[in-house]
Amino acid sequence: MKNIGAVILLIGAVSIALAGEMTGLEKQAEKEIEPVEDLMRLGIDYHHKGVEGNKEAVKKAEKIFKDVLALNPDHVEALAWYGSILTMKGRDAIFPISKLMHVHRGTKKMDEAIEKSPDNVTVRMVRVGNSLGLPEFFGRLDLAISDSEYLLKLKERDATSVPDELLPQIYLNLGLAHKKKQNKEQAEKYLKKVIEIAPESKEAEVAKKLLL
Repeated sequence: MKNIGAVILLIGAVSIALAGEMTGLEKQAEKEIEPVEDLMRLGIDYHHKGVEGNKEAVKKAEKIFKDVLALNPDHVEALAWYGSILTMKGRDAIFPISKLMHVHRGTKKMDEAIEKSPDNVTVRMVRVGNSLGLPEFFGRLDLAISDSEYLLKLKERDATSVPDELLPQIYLNLGLAHKKKQNKEQAEKYLKKVIEIAPESKEAEVAKKLLL
């Protein structure tokens, strides 16, 4: 499960750059209680550090998202990120049964977030990235594909619903998912689409490597 976050880190639209071990938000949080928005930013900061293998960041992110959900139980994005963090706890757990339990809890939280807000783009992208990062025996690849296709259909229905800058990542996710499922033609189609619509992007660089 070491590769659980490799794809999550590619989701640029929901990534926040980290600035050292102590972020400005964290320093400010020492002085005053932060509103939910700032707590979310800080939680996502820690989430991405957790993706890179920082176990302490995983613990901090878990606490922050739990705090947000305590303040606002209907915060679906916090629920999705919290679910993703729980799967990282599974990655880091020592005992196999603990690994499975944490991943099961985490995926259920992400699924719950989707059920509550199916058109929420961030929630879909979090679940896609997590599904692609999990080992295939968890059976989440089909979800990565269906979530990505859902976002493309949402974009067709309402052009403003999904930012244009997310399209390269969505097509890359589809290419990755189909490549993992050994659907060669579908994988090549989506990977080439990434290069076609955003030839100079970091997503295109990844797509080119996957096409080799």
